[in-house]
Amino acid sequence: MARPAPAAPRPTAAAGARTTTSRTRPARSSASSPAEAHRYGRLLQAYELMFWNSVAD
Repeated sequence: MARPAPAAPRPTAAAGARTTTSRTRPARSSASSPAEAHRYGRLLQAYELMFWNSVAD
């Protein structure tokens, strides 16, 4: 009786995450990245200030 062929090795979780991420997330231009980061950082600071003001009330 012949033995079945071994199964192909399964990819690691990290390898699967890399392929999934690159497939689902489109590439972004890095030209506006610093400006966007600054904008979202300021938004986060504004929300944090609103949070602490509501806690203080």
